[in-house]
Amino acid sequence: AISATVGSTSDLSALADAINAKTAETGLTAELASNKASFTLKSADGYDIKIENFVHSG
Repeated sequence: AISATVGSTSDLSALADAINAKTAETGLTAELASNKASFTLKSADGYDIKIENFVHSG
């Protein structure tokens, strides 16, 4: 599981960092946009990416 605390929707660095910390296990990378408000998920092997059990509060 990947978990991160994001303090602001305009800076998703913490989430991208948490995803990238698991790259060896998942084969996924998160490429943060220059404004840090979005990122692109990529699969090293070209697999489709599915997000499950996403929890958001606030």
